[in-house]
Amino acid sequence: MAPIAQQAYAQEHRDADFRVSDIEARLLYEQTGTLSVDLSDHPEFAAWNTIIGAGSALENANDLLVSAVIEGPGQHNLETPLVITVRDADGKTIATRTVAGMLTETKTVRSIILYDVGCAGLLSLEARLGRSMRAEEIWLPCGE
Repeated sequence: MAPIAQQAYAQEHRDADFRVSDIEARLLYEQTGTLSVDLSDHPEFAAWNTIIGAGSALENANDLLVSAVIEGPGQHNLETPLVITVRDADGKTIATRTVAGMLTETKTVRSIILYDVGCAGLLSLEARLGRSMRAEEIWLPCGE
């Protein structure tokens, strides 16, 4: 039989108690290294020609940080893998990251960086943790 402390911890939280609560997409500004607002939460953000700092971009931006927000009841060694996937307009996977064996808190954020996507057009973002899934689409167009 396991010691009482181990039994209590094992019963405290389960992987199924955790969920993907949000998926975020932020431009990485090239002059300051700061991040833009979350494009998926700001539909008014004009992401046109961000590679030259146009549209709503505050400066040149060609890279994108995609983050999955995981929420749950407290600290837990999560065994269920988190999978972050980004697809282009044709459905082709252009980036994926699998995070397995992570320590979670009430809120935990894990990310993937996409390079040179400032003119990628439509991007579909997905974060999956077991049966929990969040998806967003963002538009990064370029042109004259």
